[in-house]
Amino acid sequence: MEKISGYKYPGIVVAKFKTIDNMKERFVVECTEPAVSGMLHIFREGQVQKIEKRRERKSARKWWPWGKENYYDA
Repeated sequence: MEKISGYKYPGIVVAKFKTIDNMKERFVVECTEPAVSGMLHIFREGQVQKIEKRRERKSARKWWPWGKENYYDA
């Protein structure tokens, strides 16, 4: 799964449940990006979409959930 808009959040759905009051579906997604691997986030239906597995390409760029594209070692 990945988030449809805003910051990136590639991951795997590890749980699905319904809310108590209005029975809307929620998805718990575990991030698969190495920089923040294991982080969990709850999304509502419509915020995420299923994606096909992509070939990973080797890159020196680091991934940041808030959209920062460049990474510099201190």
